[in-house]
Amino acid sequence: MDFLNDDVTEKGKRDAKRAVRAAYRELATAHHWSYLYTQRQLTTSASYTTGTIDYAHTGGTYERQVTLASGTWPTWAAQGYIIISNVAYEVATRESATVITLSVNSNPGADVAAATTYTLYRDTYSLPTDFTAMSVLCDTNNASYPRFVDPTTYFEYRRASLTPATPQYFTVIGAADYMGAMTLKLYPPPDSAVTYDYCYLRRPRALVIEEYSTGTATVTASS
Repeated sequence: MDFLNDDVTEKGKRDAKRAVRAAYRELATAHHWSYLYTQRQLTTSASYTTGTIDYAHTGGTYERQVTLASGTWPTWAAQGYIIISNVAYEVATRESATVITLSVNSNPGADVAAATTYTLYRDTYSLPTDFTAMSVLCDTNNASYPRFVDPTTYFEYRRASLTPATPQYFTVIGAADYMGAMTLKLYPPPDSAVTYDYCYLRRPRALVIEEYSTGTATVTASS
């Protein structure tokens, strides 16, 4: 406040708060502090091929409806893709144990006959909300290390083949549905449930409220 030659006014307080937050951000990014590294685990979902499907583009209970003839759609189905006739389509929702719907921008565009085979897979996994960077991903079962590639290279690989297998590569990219969140993508898509260890650099907790004194408060004894 002295440096800014400000009195203790609302404008002076705002200037001081901005200075504190700017210094906090600068300090946190000035060095890779050991304190900001933390370890997490991620477990992949096995691909799913049980039964057969039919696809009703319109006229069903839901628009762009995929109905499973036998089996049960996994609970993660809405985060996955379904391969029909060698083309992968994005799943929009899981409506029930036997019905999913496809994205309005990613679907066959016409009905698909009953008794069609398919593969449902999930290649994208959410990262912690405080995630900023990571370098190594390790399979805890056999100590294998998928190799990091940039997002452009990842999508080039993805166009080559969509058959689920043991992941060889991974990339990190922004989440499509949540502003500011990050996701991890694996290629090839996992064909089995595997647990990976990873160490990531997190951002420090945001400074939110420095003082609040409006009203009164009560506490419960022994709570």
